[in-house]
Amino acid sequence: FIHELSDIYSAEKQLTKALPRLARAASNPDLAAAFETHLEETRGQIERIDQVVELLGIRLKRIKCAAMEGLVEEGKEAIDS
Repeated sequence: FIHELSDIYSAEKQLTKALPRLARAASNPDLAAAFETHLEETRGQIERIDQVVELLGIRLKRIKCAAMEGLVEEGKEAIDS
């Protein structure tokens, strides 16, 4: 459970860094707004995970979600091409 929660937390944290870049790169205003909305939702997910961690008295592992890392990299490549 802790490993999975840590992985999810990592994915959400990576998204908070990637979504603003995607929003800035979007040429369509609706798409940019959707990225901004998703960013706010992602921040909410992080807050909820923080609450769960505190309520359960657990510590998350310091891992990096490889799947999200790959998706973020693909997003960067799409923007740069």
